Amino acid sequence: MFIRCKTHQEVCPGISGDAGRISLPKEAVDLYRILIPDSVLNQAFLFTFLSYDEIKKVLVIQNEKTKDCALYSYAIRRVILSRYLGIAPHEIQFCVNSHGKPGISPTVFYSLSFNLSHSRDMMILALCRDGDVGVDIEYIDVTISVMQIARRFFGKTEIAYLSDLPEPVRTEYFYSFWTAKEAFGKAVGIGLSLALRDLSLFSLPFQEYEEMTIEGRQWQRFSPLAGEKYRASLVVSLQR
Repeated sequence: MFIRCKTHQEVCPGISGDAGRISLPKEAVDLYRILIPDSVLNQAFLFTFLSYDEIKKVLVIQNEKTKDCALYSYAIRRVILSRYLGIAPHEIQFCVNSHGKPGISPTVFYSLSFNLSHSRDMMILALCRDGDVGVDIEYIDVTISVMQIARRFFGKTEIAYLSDLPEPVRTEYFYSFWTAKEAFGKAVGIGLSLALRDLSLFSLPFQEYEEMTIEGRQWQRFSPLAGEKYRASLVVSLQR
C-alpha cells in the first residue's frame, strides 16, 4: 500500500465538478486533508451538488457555522468522488450498510470505498479500491478528562500506559488511541463501540505506522499529519 496525500484545491479548483477523471491504483489510498473556510461562499451553487436528503439535513441545522461546515463537506465530498467515478457530483448515489456506514454501490468501473471525518474546521477524506477504509480526525481538547473516557472505551493495558504518561503527552496519546479505534470501527462499519475495548489495534509504545492481522485479515494503520492541535488516523485493508 502507498498513500497519495492530496489537497482538494488540486482536484477541484473553484469547487467545480467538470474536470478530468482521476485514476486510483489498486494498491493506493488517496488521502485529502481539507481546511473548511471560515466563511462558505457561493452557497446556492454548492447546494446544486447535494441530494434532496442532504439539503434537508443542512437546512434544519440551526447554528450557522455548523450549517456551513455541513454544506461544504457534503459538496466537496461529492465533487472529489465524482473525479474518480467519472460522473457528475449530483449523480452519485450513496447507500449505507446495516451499521449505517455510508458507501457507493459498485460501479461498472471498480468498487470505490471512501470515508470522511471532520472536527471543527478540519476535514479528511480517504479513498481506496476494492477494500475498506476508515479515517478519524479530532481536535485536541485539553479541557476534557481523558482518563475518564479511556476507562470506558480502552483496554486495561492502554489505560495503564496512559496513566504513566505526564501531561500534555497523555492527552496527545489519548487522541492517537481514540482516532485509531474510531478509524478501525468506521472501516469495518461498526463505529466506536465497547466491542473495540480489548481489540489490539496498536502495539505499545505507540507507532505512527503499523501492520496488523485481525481475524485473519490484514490491516494497516497510519497516523497522517493533521495540523496543529489535531490528531488523525487512517486504517485500511486492501482485501475483502
